[in-house]
Amino acid sequence: MKRSLLIQHLHLDYWTMILVVFVFHDSHPCPENYFDPMCRYTCNCKATCSLLGYCDDNGCKRGYFGYHCQYRDLATHWDLPTTIYTDGDDTTCQDDDTVTSVKIPMPIMTMTFFMVTISPEPTSKEMLEEMTYELEQNGKKIMCDNWNVTNFIDNNIIYVYCLTSVNVTSITLHGKAVALLCTVNISGGRNVAINQPIRFTPLDQYAARHAGGVDGLYPTSGALNPVTCFKGSENITKSIYEITLDVPKLISYFMIINTPEALNMKKLAGFKIITRDDKNKTISTYEEGSNPPGGRPNYTVPHSAALVPVKYIRLEKDNALNFCELEAYGDCLPGYRELECLYNCTENCVEGICELHGKCLECKVGYWGKFCQRVCGTSCVGNLCEQNKGGCILGCLPGYFEYDCYRVCENCIYNNCTMDEGLCIGGCKKGFQPPSCTDECVNGYYGINCSSQCGARCPKECTKDEGYCLNCQPKTYGRNCEKNCFNCKQEQCDQKTGNCTLGCKDGFKEFDCSLTCSNCKDGKCHQETGNCTLGCNFGYKGFDCSLSAAEWEILKENYTLQLAIVGFIFFVLVVLLLARLLRKKTPPPQSVVAVGGGG
Repeated sequence: MKRSLLIQHLHLDYWTMILVVFVFHDSHPCPENYFDPMCRYTCNCKATCSLLGYCDDNGCKRGYFGYHCQYRDLATHWDLPTTIYTDGDDTTCQDDDTVTSVKIPMPIMTMTFFMVTISPEPTSKEMLEEMTYELEQNGKKIMCDNWNVTNFIDNNIIYVYCLTSVNVTSITLHGKAVALLCTVNISGGRNVAINQPIRFTPLDQYAARHAGGVDGLYPTSGALNPVTCFKGSENITKSIYEITLDVPKLISYFMIINTPEALNMKKLAGFKIITRDDKNKTISTYEEGSNPPGGRPNYTVPHSAALVPVKYIRLEKDNALNFCELEAYGDCLPGYRELECLYNCTENCVEGICELHGKCLECKVGYWGKFCQRVCGTSCVGNLCEQNKGGCILGCLPGYFEYDCYRVCENCIYNNCTMDEGLCIGGCKKGFQPPSCTDECVNGYYGINCSSQCGARCPKECTKDEGYCLNCQPKTYGRNCEKNCFNCKQEQCDQKTGNCTLGCKDGFKEFDCSLTCSNCKDGKCHQETGNCTLGCNFGYKGFDCSLSAAEWEILKENYTLQLAIVGFIFFVLVVLLLARLLRKKTPPPQSVVAVGGGG
């Protein structure tokens, strides 16, 4: 069973506050067929609706659709044979692959939006995305003035927004989606005049109340009912009935429901409808012209200024005025939402425009969600993402994947991977194996895509990235164990330096044991200093036994001479130093002064 056209949304702002107050007045429910905490709106559900206007899982009655079933459906509200597209039943659908085009007639009205529902199939969304449409007025093509936007409600339900200032008489759909078409709903607006404040000329003495003209109630008998209709005074030269909308709204057309009996029906003939803006400036005037003089059961009057905000609606005529209901079909100004049109659309809606329940028609770049309150992933190309689920429209920036591009491509050689599965494009980085590049190379392999085998000297154990050996065999060292170490005890040497880790075999010295212990007794010497530990072989001298006996004698003589020279120099220095010290201690000679008498 396919879902109903009713899209239910929970609002936690205005409605919730009113609901809290209303709980204490539960003993005073709304009259039948009304909803809203203040009982202002009519219920258009197939059965009953909740206090807040939600249908009890039964959907909208035929002729209405959309938010709280408030929108009048122009595809059904007129005298044409019912088809599977206009029967109000989403379970009766086209099932013929050869049908790729259909024309849906409508009363001559301006266009605001329409909704298309097809059978839920795996490819339903793709079909609706490819679907095209044409608007016509008696064969002449009409273009959208504004809001040429599509918005998916579900994979098989799409809203198409197209605001026109020119009247339209039909919509033609083209594409494979037509072969699965179930329902087409064309917005005729919603009655924004219901239960709005009014002012009027005096009532007839038999009138029961004055609100009959906008209460949403129609005559139920063949006679004028003063409870549900407006009955003006008979003794008056000009009658006036004026509606003041709580906030300005766009009006597409008016419907006036006349009194049912012929005697009073003529009292509506010759009426005028005048609209004014919030500054009381006249917008449009329509004169009925008493055609026919006896009046008609009801009138549909297009508003010639459908794109101009209206604040006041005046119905007037000469002499007495009788009618049962004055309905004004339209909607909120762009940028406003909810039935009262008091709340702004969120700031992230493109041009500040949203549906009546607040869902943005389009999000600004970088945002997604019903109210465009969520931020697109920073890894989306162009920062663009799909409104309903946040999927990146143009794909991911290099290095990211998945629907919303939040996951990082791991271990890809070019840092890029497929958007759906994250498979590396161009292969894996060194040390990882395709296709996912998440697993390391198995033992014995290394490098890009694990395409290289470890060297012959370490066939099973090497680093996964560069292939360097992890454990060399005895007597080998180096990154790839390509070098040999010699003369090490137990053939063990450091893998990086080649130095013997357990020392040298007898007869060898240095860290890598590359030099022999020459001329040492039994070939034994200290590994680091090279000094012979057991002395020298016959004929050799020195700590490391590197000198012959003759060389040793020469060295010894040179050493003795050098020592004598150094001793002599030291002796001379000591003598000079002592002489200097003695000179400082000897006092200077005293001067003698002669003393004598004068002669």
